[in-house]
Amino acid sequence: MTNNRALVILVGLTFVTGALVPRVAFAAGEQEGRIRGVVADAVSGQPFPGMTITAKSPALIGEPRRVDSDDKGRFELPALPPGTYTVEFSYPGSTVPLVRTAIVQLGEAATLNVKWSLETLEAEAVSVVSRQQLTRPDSTQTGATRGMDTLNRLPTGRSYQGIAQQVPGVSGGSNPNIKGGFSSSNRYLIDGVDVTDPISGTFTKNLTFDSMSQLEIITGGFDAEYNALGGIINVVTGRGSDDHHAVASLYLNHQKLSASGTYGSNVWEGLQPFNETEAGKNQSYEASIDIGGPILKRKLWYGLTYQYSQTESSIVKGPPLGVPPYGIQHPSRVFVGHLLRGKLSAAPSQKHLITLSANADPASLSNTAQGNSFLGVAETHQNQGGLVATARWQWFATNSLTSETRLGYLGNGLEIGPEADPRLGGSFDAAGCDKFSGINCTWDWNRPRRVNVFDGTTWHQGPNYRTDDRYRVSLDQYLTLRGSGFGYHDAKVGIQSQHVWRRRFQETPGGSVFQDTVPGVGLEAGLCDPTTFVGCDRRIDYASYDVTQKGNGVGFFIQDRWWTPLQWLSVSPGLRIDYGRVVNRNNQPLATLLALGPRLGLTADVTRDGRNVLFGYYGRSTETLPLDVAASIDETVVGVTKTWGWDAMARDYTRKIAETGGDAGVVIDKDVKAPRSDEITFGFRREFLPDTVTAVEYTWKRLNYTWDSVEQNRVWDPSGTRVVGYLDPAKEGLAVFKYTTPYAPRRYQGVILKSEGRPSAKWEYHASHTLSWTLSQNVSSNPRQQRFNTGWSSADLRHYVRLYAAYYLMRDLNMGATFSYLSQAGDTMTKAFYNQQTNSRANFRSPAGTTTTNPNDPNAISEFRLPPLATLNLRLQYNVLPSSTKNRVYLTADIFNVLNSRTPTGVTSSDLPTFGQVGSRQAPRRFQLAVSWMY
Repeated sequence: MTNNRALVILVGLTFVTGALVPRVAFAAGEQEGRIRGVVADAVSGQPFPGMTITAKSPALIGEPRRVDSDDKGRFELPALPPGTYTVEFSYPGSTVPLVRTAIVQLGEAATLNVKWSLETLEAEAVSVVSRQQLTRPDSTQTGATRGMDTLNRLPTGRSYQGIAQQVPGVSGGSNPNIKGGFSSSNRYLIDGVDVTDPISGTFTKNLTFDSMSQLEIITGGFDAEYNALGGIINVVTGRGSDDHHAVASLYLNHQKLSASGTYGSNVWEGLQPFNETEAGKNQSYEASIDIGGPILKRKLWYGLTYQYSQTESSIVKGPPLGVPPYGIQHPSRVFVGHLLRGKLSAAPSQKHLITLSANADPASLSNTAQGNSFLGVAETHQNQGGLVATARWQWFATNSLTSETRLGYLGNGLEIGPEADPRLGGSFDAAGCDKFSGINCTWDWNRPRRVNVFDGTTWHQGPNYRTDDRYRVSLDQYLTLRGSGFGYHDAKVGIQSQHVWRRRFQETPGGSVFQDTVPGVGLEAGLCDPTTFVGCDRRIDYASYDVTQKGNGVGFFIQDRWWTPLQWLSVSPGLRIDYGRVVNRNNQPLATLLALGPRLGLTADVTRDGRNVLFGYYGRSTETLPLDVAASIDETVVGVTKTWGWDAMARDYTRKIAETGGDAGVVIDKDVKAPRSDEITFGFRREFLPDTVTAVEYTWKRLNYTWDSVEQNRVWDPSGTRVVGYLDPAKEGLAVFKYTTPYAPRRYQGVILKSEGRPSAKWEYHASHTLSWTLSQNVSSNPRQQRFNTGWSSADLRHYVRLYAAYYLMRDLNMGATFSYLSQAGDTMTKAFYNQQTNSRANFRSPAGTTTTNPNDPNAISEFRLPPLATLNLRLQYNVLPSSTKNRVYLTADIFNVLNSRTPTGVTSSDLPTFGQVGSRQAPRRFQLAVSWMY
């Protein structure tokens, strides 16, 4: 088939697919890598057409993959699962093939440029291992790919969310900030299917650690296949091999293996050596088994995994309830989870590959709120879990044309409410309840929650009860064309479609929340006295509701991943077109968005040997399916809240202060722009030793036009603490919000210096330093506060140093270590002051990321940051069985936080009596013991 005919098929199938796809993600992930290169004559340097290239690997299901080199000597073996490949080069008339070994990584192209001659062929009968080109001379993507061979040698938290923190440009927690993006800006992919929460934009699925094959974290330089305002976290699970395998492991970290001791509640305070009060527990247990192998060799493989996890963590005692005279240790947060995975891979013929997979993760979490300002009766319980299922069909039509179809399903449910609610936990930890009124030792659904506004403590009841179910069905079609025309091309075209929906039910215990205050009186004594009515202030009534929102979206992209107009220059042009439409509970359209996302990448192999590479990139990503906005609008309309003030004469809450929600309380902007991020990245990569690279990269990024709600009716006094009027007299007392996408840019700049690789078979390492700045400009619903909404973002983190290394002390004895240094231990904060209208600490008196004094002194404004955080972890691992056997039994000892640093990671940021007091600290030093059997 000629390249022109292949191009016609490519375009035709793309349009046919577009007609068949229901208008129903805007990100789907590579699950394989590629091997490509050029075959040339060793003497003349002329290209060698017609060479047969064959790839074999234990990771490859079906028959060995074969292609022929074209008239320019070029070849590409696409869609290869990550692994080690034996690549044979043969030519008609030759008796012995030329053999090379290549390592394929997820989402990357391994380059094999071969100089061939009869003399070389006759002299070389052994395999030659080709070095990985860590400089990636054909890619502008930034980030990293981590394989299980590396991760098993390091002390880790055994989760893909934790592994992401090892990559430069990533900061934050389980839902990270990636190069200036929000924690809700990322896309999470499992086996190529988007499993990002359609509402929160966070991860939805946990995975068994042993089931992962490779993990790819892309921080920038995206191909048009990807669409994310932040980054991409792409996980590929193992799919077996022609040999049976099994991995069973047990990880143990009992409380007695962790450092003990009580720490002071001030930032500058450390261990209190004579304080012998009991501290909370921090311990974890994990057991897992992973098996896989052939059902029919080379035809049908399976993989099965199960993991049980239980973790218990506690906050440090702090004011007001954790210090004398009470000294109450808040109940521990307890997580119990089950992870299940199944996968089938079938190769009915050499040209077809079918993969089916499913993952489930039911779990329960007790005492999730964690705070020293409430007892166990006011804690929160959460049940969660769901299912991810994928079906994938790959068709290797010709050497030049590959087709892939993916069908995915995501279902995820949350059930959250009071810890003692029988629908959830059914009980609560009553520790310390006897030190206050007896009402704290029992639970009643009809009892409202009460908040002491003076000190922020919460009493008698947990949060609202709610169920929240989110779903996504996706259907994606991809076509890849390889050929020549003004240089070599490796073009990929795709349509990514999805239908999403969400249902939420909510009701409030007792129907209301009371805000009480007696000036200067904290804890339960500051609540409303039912006999004297002292302290009675406000009651907020919440309406119950049950609503469903839906959305449909489709994205079309075309990306030339390897256009080489010159031998040393690769150009990667791409374009996305995304369309999304969401409707409310009544199937009325709320937002319809269309957006373009151009991409352009350049890489220059300046020394033409793959060792010195310059790269540059510009790209725009967009978000056109705002299901979260539709959900927020619906919840505002039906979830009417009314705030009533205490009337001393009537001895009741009869004075209406405010109302939000209802149809009149929402305005929807019909002329909005799609949220977007624009990125410019450039840098240099140099291979200074075999399999070792040093790089520097600079990124400028701007996120803009993110959705927000803007006040439309209330008029605030100059201080922004009290409403003095309303623009629409007919809506007096009503807060009206306009949902729109205002101009409010968030800007990121970052420089990354890094070096990584495997200088020898014994050891590997990574070292990096990220220097970055993130500025935000937010839109305030209170216009008097607008001037304080520009400043340092909560994700602004100046310095982040990462180091990890693994070294074989002897053949079966490995030592691994990770170290990180952050110039601050948590989010940048802004001090919040009292707002009379909302009866809460919601106002600022200085720009974002700063604090000032009370009364306000501009000369005293300073950045509000936590101390630096340093963490060192170690692993020692030994195989007790002889290396000659197929079985391996590893004994592993991990030490986390070796230095036992207890740096504060959270403090009270509101203008409360506890302002600046430590709410959380770095987890103590802990030992973890493990035994693993591998076959």
